[in-house]
Amino acid sequence: MFLESIGKKTEFLNHVVSSMGLKDVKIIYSRAENVAHDSNFREQFDVVLSRAVAKLSILSEITIPFTKPGGDCIFFKGKTLIMRFWKLKKQFLFWGKNK
Repeated sequence: MFLESIGKKTEFLNHVVSSMGLKDVKIIYSRAENVAHDSNFREQFDVVLSRAVAKLSILSEITIPFTKPGGDCIFFKGKTLIMRFWKLKKQFLFWGKNK
């Protein structure tokens, strides 16, 4: 599943998926903040990737609800990734996501 909040990017991704004949790929046109409350998407994914769209504390709050317990979140956030990882690990422990 790809989640994209910009219509033109969503159209492009749908075109790519269709052109490549990918059957199990869905593109959803919405914001993560909205979809995260949908029970069809909560704790459904083994791995969640996110680009740098907010501070890590905010990004993790938005992203973690999609991740299965024991799953992985990967954030593309620049050079201080290791320091941010440890901050995030503390958040995971606080939220009980390290199962």
